Amino acid sequence: MCALMEPVITAAPRRSSPPVFSAVGHHAESALSCRRPLQQIWGSAHCVAFFACAIGAHRSRKRLRSSVQRHARRRRPTKVIGSEEELEEMRRASILPPKPTRLPDRGRGRPGAPGGMSDEEIEAIIDEMVPSPASNKQYYDMHRDDPLTEGLAHIAKPGRAERTICCRGCGIPLQTHTPSNVGYVRFAAYMEKYSNRLHRKVLCNRCIDLQNGELRPIVRETLGQELPEDGSKVGFGGHVVPASVLEYQLQTIRARRCLVVYILDVLDLNGSLVRNLRKMIGKNPVLVVATKKDLLPKRTNLELVEKWLRATLRKNRIRAVDIRLVSNWTQSGINQAVSRLLEYRRGTDVFVVGSANAGKSMFIHRLLDSLEQRFPSGKVENVERPLVSDTPGTTLGIMPLRAFRRSNTSQVFASLYDTPGIHQPRSMQNLLPIEVYEAVQPVRQFDVKTFRPANDIMSALRKSGEPLTAAVVEAELRAPVRYLWGPPNADPVVVVEVAPPISTMMHLSLVGVEDLEVRCESARSLGLDGVEELPLPQGLSLARVCYLDVPEQVSHEGDVICDVAIAGFGWFSATAIAPPGVETCRQSHTKFTIRVYGPEAVKVIIGYYPIPISGLPGRIPELPEEIDDG
Repeated sequence: MCALMEPVITAAPRRSSPPVFSAVGHHAESALSCRRPLQQIWGSAHCVAFFACAIGAHRSRKRLRSSVQRHARRRRPTKVIGSEEELEEMRRASILPPKPTRLPDRGRGRPGAPGGMSDEEIEAIIDEMVPSPASNKQYYDMHRDDPLTEGLAHIAKPGRAERTICCRGCGIPLQTHTPSNVGYVRFAAYMEKYSNRLHRKVLCNRCIDLQNGELRPIVRETLGQELPEDGSKVGFGGHVVPASVLEYQLQTIRARRCLVVYILDVLDLNGSLVRNLRKMIGKNPVLVVATKKDLLPKRTNLELVEKWLRATLRKNRIRAVDIRLVSNWTQSGINQAVSRLLEYRRGTDVFVVGSANAGKSMFIHRLLDSLEQRFPSGKVENVERPLVSDTPGTTLGIMPLRAFRRSNTSQVFASLYDTPGIHQPRSMQNLLPIEVYEAVQPVRQFDVKTFRPANDIMSALRKSGEPLTAAVVEAELRAPVRYLWGPPNADPVVVVEVAPPISTMMHLSLVGVEDLEVRCESARSLGLDGVEELPLPQGLSLARVCYLDVPEQVSHEGDVICDVAIAGFGWFSATAIAPPGVETCRQSHTKFTIRVYGPEAVKVIIGYYPIPISGLPGRIPELPEEIDDG
């Protein structure tokens, strides 16, 4: 018997059996060693044992499945049908619609025949029968959808901005069907970029114009109060987007764990403060970065400015982990701000938020440059920089940038998000046409122009040639004095009017862009019918009447009373100084009355803690201890 089995064993050598079935295989081999036909069929006794164990395991799983099903049926509640109507309703609900087997002709001839259906009709029928991905709102179709409506609504939901192909300059989802709308890119150019894996580095048509220095506003609030009747001249190719749509995208921040970098414009602090910031970002920590410190008047003490900024934010109930003054242009203070950002980030994502034109995108440029120098192997050099322009509302969508790497060898990145600017409805940038606001927006060097209304009245009397009698001078001091503030050789955008009686101790310091022009004139003129009040420049109305308290004792050094800020434009300071040769004197006027005229609904705020800049006449009061957290 053993001699007969030897050729079979040598012809089909046995494979090493698994350790689990080694004992079973041994017994099966000894039990079946005398059955040559079966061994010839299977080739090895180990196969018999393996199949026996497999069949047993299958039966065990089958018994377990049956037991679970019986247990589930035993626990499943049985629905009792009480009437024939319920039975009929269940029968109708169980009927499935028939699956179409061919295109319905709908009373027309076959496609291609005379009078038959066209290609467009066939596509419409197919869209009805087979739902396309475009009909599902979970997807954005760049060949059909409008980026300003469906596109922005799509990326506003959490996690979708990272998966949508957007313009690298403004963050708007790309589209290939409307050349006059934002986000347009030629399909051939897009496919060429796609073949080279560069489709996420495409600029849309609007960003190309912005990159060339052109103004392309599209946010409704930045187009001025009056829009032209021709709709094609509004916005970008007749397309506009409300600021509320852009602001809605920021609502996703409060549902995430992240660090929020809050960008403020130190030249326009009241115009760049976001009142409902906590509603957008939730309980996430805030790092405040104030930009444009290099545009403050020269020889300004920046330490005092930072102390004033801390007190102002504390007064407005804005709690921040740290506050930093930076200059995006000269890069001063950028490294200190980046160090604080890396310290408080703690492995989470970073969202950069702030008002429009506060300098968010430029700060991101400097931040990425600093990270590239600190972490040469962090692949920060491959991150695309967002577009920077002077047009308010350049960024339209949330832009994720893979800027933070967990380690030098890790492939997991945390994101840095550039967000759309928050548009303040009462800021000057949203009330003036974009061409006019470009000449007055606070993006150039600021300086201080100080005026003394009483001296300006006397200078005007000397130029007029009238005799300087006491009655004439007293009459002129009882007339309002206006300071027309705006671009040179153009209509003024702000009028500051000092109401009578004009005090000889009053000094008015206008702080704004250095190339703006200030003209002084009397608010009344002598006509044929007597004294007449001069009309205001066209488009200006009364914005606010400011009543400024004057200290009882006025010294020869003077005291700055307060600042009056005009959102999106600049501010002016009022100072009371004693006449020359007098140490102190008592002021006969308890209040200074100043009227501010500007575009309708412009925001004017009185700040009783003046910003400590150089060039102001008089002493700047110290901050109270209860709001000074420095």
